[in-house]
Amino acid sequence: MKIKFFWLLIFFSFVSVYAQDIKSNKIEYINGVEYYIHTVQKGQTYYGISKIYNTHVDTIINHNSHIPGSLQIGADVRIPTGKIETKIIEDSGTKIIETNNHITSIWHTVENGETLYSISLKYKTTVAKIKDFNQGISDIISLGQKIEIPIEKDTIIKDENDKNSGLNKTDIEDKNSSTKTEKTAETTDIKSITYRNKIKNEINIALFAPLYASENSKIDLSKIKLPSDISSIQSFRFIQFYLGFKQALKQFENRDTKINLYVYDVSDGISATKRILNKPEMKEMHLIVGPLFTKAFVEVQEWAENNEIFIVNPFSYQSEIVKNNKHSIKLTANNRDKYCQISKMIESSFEEANIIILQGRRSDSLDANIIHSELKNNCTNCTYKKLVYNESGIKGIRDSYVKDKPNLVISLLQGEANITNYVRRLYEQKLDSIYLFCPMEWLSYDNIEIEYLEYLRTYFFTDYYVDHRREEVKNFVNQFVEDYKTEPSLENYAFQGYDIANHFVGSMVEHKNDWISNINYDSTPLSLRLGFKQALQGNGLENSKIHIVRLCNYQLIPHTEDCDVEKEIKTY
Repeated sequence: MKIKFFWLLIFFSFVSVYAQDIKSNKIEYINGVEYYIHTVQKGQTYYGISKIYNTHVDTIINHNSHIPGSLQIGADVRIPTGKIETKIIEDSGTKIIETNNHITSIWHTVENGETLYSISLKYKTTVAKIKDFNQGISDIISLGQKIEIPIEKDTIIKDENDKNSGLNKTDIEDKNSSTKTEKTAETTDIKSITYRNKIKNEINIALFAPLYASENSKIDLSKIKLPSDISSIQSFRFIQFYLGFKQALKQFENRDTKINLYVYDVSDGISATKRILNKPEMKEMHLIVGPLFTKAFVEVQEWAENNEIFIVNPFSYQSEIVKNNKHSIKLTANNRDKYCQISKMIESSFEEANIIILQGRRSDSLDANIIHSELKNNCTNCTYKKLVYNESGIKGIRDSYVKDKPNLVISLLQGEANITNYVRRLYEQKLDSIYLFCPMEWLSYDNIEIEYLEYLRTYFFTDYYVDHRREEVKNFVNQFVEDYKTEPSLENYAFQGYDIANHFVGSMVEHKNDWISNINYDSTPLSLRLGFKQALQGNGLENSKIHIVRLCNYQLIPHTEDCDVEKEIKTY
């Protein structure tokens, strides 16, 4: 994760003031959609441009997936013209957009366990139509992601958690498994899980990865001028995942057990996936990794469960994938485990902390309730209070602030523009002994000043983090560059690919047929923290560990390390 620094001179804010407020008169039709083509001026942001065209910032971002990273001066931004002014008529978890007095599209915020398919059913549409409205969207969607949903005229959408929806509290909890307190166990009786193939002298691994090899002949190398040009090419999207995986296997080459890696170039096509599952070698596999896209993964997962072969899902946040699938292994932590770790870290690192749990809207209560519950269980010396930012604003934080204690603000806000404004306003309060806790994704927001996050002593929680000071990381990077002539990165999944092969194949090599019982052995991963458990009998295994890192002197370090600047700014 690269930290973006913004060295902006004061006079930039005064440049092209009038030009920025002028709506473009250039209109183009692209893929059947009418767009204003706006050329970015100095100092302009997506949020500022949305104000010029009186539209929603998420609409602009969603229609400009062809623009990599931050806005650059001179870039052409597409803004849908629409037939009349677009208006937000509901400011809740689901934003409904009204045009010509009927609903044409809505903004949906992805909740825990949702897939594109389940969302399409909720809104009585299809996955294909959702993809048409969201250019470049992946089948791998994440919690909190905003998706534009097409709505036919006269379609009625009812919030599943609406008090008028006819659902009682139990029904809602059943639909949102993250609200239920499930019995969990740090150690599991997984010896009772039977599996098809015993390890003898060979280990067979199937890797399903969307490499798009058939597209290679279509690549125009003359158009590749910058690294960002490469990232837009499908064939390069997951190639580092495969190369990192392959790199990890090299360490086992001279061992007694032979490793056979079968690589299948599969995206989300069901017919291609089924053809692979019919191959005779598939039933000889000891482990399947992937597919990386939802539809294909579900197909392979069902087959793997029926054939008692373990399957790893590298990126999904959906706990549903391990439910009643005892041979499935999920690498990301669920929300309860994530917030449990955060609460334990707070208990061990801060004395008598004053904790403010800040949710964006009253409807965003699920995560806030989980955090509150975990703090009650794990942080006995803490005081805590829940606030709704849309109601209390920054004043609520200021009024809840306790001068002689460390004040921790666990922030659950969504939306880049909203978060950017919040961080700036919190920084402007200049409160002593304030600590901001937020997801690592906030670092990717271009308009958040790194200076603000540094001042707020920010702690980030994330599934993946690489400390480039570690010798193991340096060795991997050097070898990767030597072998493949390119730098490995988290964003391109090189470290994740390495960790998966290193951990699971390493366990098989070391422990043979007892590998699954020893799945929590220390494999010294580069980007992950691993600790698997089985929440309920009959379920699969789910990783319960995350990273908590802090910003110190404009660098990310593990939260367990002392920060030199801390001695100067810690005032409580």
